[in-house]
Amino acid sequence: MQLNSWQFYAKSAALAGLACAILAGAATLLLPKRYISSAELRIVPSGDGGPAQVAKMALRMEELSTEILARRSLAALVQDESLALYQQERGRVPVEDIVDQLRKQDLQTQWVNTSLPREGPGPALRVSFAYSDPRKAQAALLHVVSAYAEKARSTPDALTLEVVSAPNSPQHAERSNRTVFLAWGLGLGLLVGLLVASFRRRPKWSLRLVEFALAGAAVTSGAALLIHDQYVSTALMRLVPVDGSVLPVVWMHRLTGEVLSMESLVPFVKQPGFDLYRRDRYRHPPNELAAQVLARNIHTELVESPLSEALPELRISFSYPEASIAQQGVRELVGKFNETRYRMSQEQKGTPVLELMESANLPQEPASPNRIAIALAGLAAGAAAGAWPLRKAELRRTHS
Repeated sequence: MQLNSWQFYAKSAALAGLACAILAGAATLLLPKRYISSAELRIVPSGDGGPAQVAKMALRMEELSTEILARRSLAALVQDESLALYQQERGRVPVEDIVDQLRKQDLQTQWVNTSLPREGPGPALRVSFAYSDPRKAQAALLHVVSAYAEKARSTPDALTLEVVSAPNSPQHAERSNRTVFLAWGLGLGLLVGLLVASFRRRPKWSLRLVEFALAGAAVTSGAALLIHDQYVSTALMRLVPVDGSVLPVVWMHRLTGEVLSMESLVPFVKQPGFDLYRRDRYRHPPNELAAQVLARNIHTELVESPLSEALPELRISFSYPEASIAQQGVRELVGKFNETRYRMSQEQKGTPVLELMESANLPQEPASPNRIAIALAGLAAGAAAGAWPLRKAELRRTHS
């Protein structure tokens, strides 16, 4: 029995979609297994546990982490024969490359909220180690936790390190996101099946449709070339409280409000050496140009973490068609934060200390526009624009 048109397309798409989904699912089985062992640590505050004490505890823990996770320490961990880690990799690649993998993927630290003994919820540092063997993952993490404890005891003030939760023995491997793989495989298969069925049933109509789609992609790609690139430079700052100060997050909001006020931004956009929007400076008043820069170019974001109240972090970005000016913009804004904090410290005692965690980077690639997405949108629009008149012409031929 010959299938009608829609049945033929549905069957072709279903078969191709099922085949691609099966292939995608099989591909996930080839991914290496990763077992993750984790532990939670903290330094016990010596005071009342207020924001200043929590911040002090977190800073000391970061100091310990800097030493424990230094390249020299991790190289010793990799080469420890009692742990027998990365034996196959050590025969193929230098230890320095394995250390890079360790720092970027396998050994991770993250501040989390956890239930503290006798104190209720509070921040702790979660340390995790991922490895293909669950026993080695736990053994390696035990080695790291022991290094934390030893380093804490050897500090001049003999810090009290508390292991909130000991390194666990992972029972199950980390799950790869198979649903995403299956969805992509199914979607790609459906598309391929429809295209193949279309070319088999109506080759001329399909070729015309492809021509419309390519034309749409070409038009939108050409239009995208007229859009100016936007480079984004970013810096990260945080406030460290001192004894007796109010919540640092309150200070962060005050600082941000002062720096990003019109009174502060008007001199910012009028700097001769900065030369922002040269043409607009002669066509718009400084207040209006400053408002445009604040709306279009400056973006701030408070980083959410369990330490947000005690050690608030602010990520500030500046976008501009030139990478060097984007970087300079962030540097100027960071300088304004420092100047404003210093002025506020002269007026009021207990002002938190502003630390620059990540300096302004020089962006190498534009953040926008996404020309690939624009071209794909044009491809889809061209196909849709071509399908309608072709379908109407075909219906007229059928009824005539």
